Amino acid sequence: MAPLCYGMTLCILCIPPVPANLKPALRQYKPFVFFAVPLIINKMLDDTIGEFIRSKSGAAKLADHVHNPDFCEALRTIFMNAFGGNLGLMITGGAAMPEQLERLFLEQLKVPFVTGYGMTECTPTITLGHKETYVMKECGEPVPEGIELKIDSPDPRHVAGEVMVRGHVVFTGYYKNPEATRAVLSEDGWFRTGDLGTIDEMGRVFLVGRSKSMILGTNGQNIFPEEIEVVLNQLPYVQESLIVSRGGRLTALIVPNQNLLAEQNIDATTLGQIMDTNLSDLNKKIPAYSAVGSYEILFDPFAKTPKGSIKRFMYR
Repeated sequence: MAPLCYGMTLCILCIPPVPANLKPALRQYKPFVFFAVPLIINKMLDDTIGEFIRSKSGAAKLADHVHNPDFCEALRTIFMNAFGGNLGLMITGGAAMPEQLERLFLEQLKVPFVTGYGMTECTPTITLGHKETYVMKECGEPVPEGIELKIDSPDPRHVAGEVMVRGHVVFTGYYKNPEATRAVLSEDGWFRTGDLGTIDEMGRVFLVGRSKSMILGTNGQNIFPEEIEVVLNQLPYVQESLIVSRGGRLTALIVPNQNLLAEQNIDATTLGQIMDTNLSDLNKKIPAYSAVGSYEILFDPFAKTPKGSIKRFMYR
């Protein structure tokens, strides 16, 4: 509704949003604002400039992007032209943005990009970033109309707590399910989102995970698997991952990038060696209490919701 309220033309793709379908539609409509979940944006990136980013020379130039502005600008032009050449802002939500992709957009290619956060129960937008002040990992500030937001934590800036929302955009309850309604709505109208996060002095919200997916460590620490997965997904040949608890031990379920494996003729033995190294590197980058003890390699993509979130309950 928001685009229509601002007098914009709203175009909705009614066929699978794969690059083969998206690219001709983008060329035709030349959107100024593009909304999509990170999975779709990642597919478009891979289809347009993926081979340049994955090459050794390309990766090296991106890592030293300050001294390679022409290379970065060339990649930016290719990517932006794939969206019709008129793109002023890319908005993503519905799932966590991979840190590597976020850094590529913000620091290396300078793609105009922000993240939003919302739920159906809040019709749906709760927060939205501003491209002028956007920082890594934020999911935006509370929308100014109709939303109050607080973090249920003794120290909301530094200690994650449940995100709670109140306002006229918040629903009044689940249809014919008073028990479920009472579980999430307080008498004074605060809705418990089930998401955990912090909020900074600028009012920017940073999500760390879902309360239902939080794992209690052996020494009582709260472990947020999403934070580990963000790091793991940046390591070589990892397409996507899921952290689960198996017998009190953290295990990484890893889906490798099979296109890359085929391109480089990586066999099963070499893949195992790569993932052994990845596990070691992962544990150097995360707190000791959240160290991952083992991994399993899966060759089928994780089952996902329509918005692209992994159905975690299927892998416990």
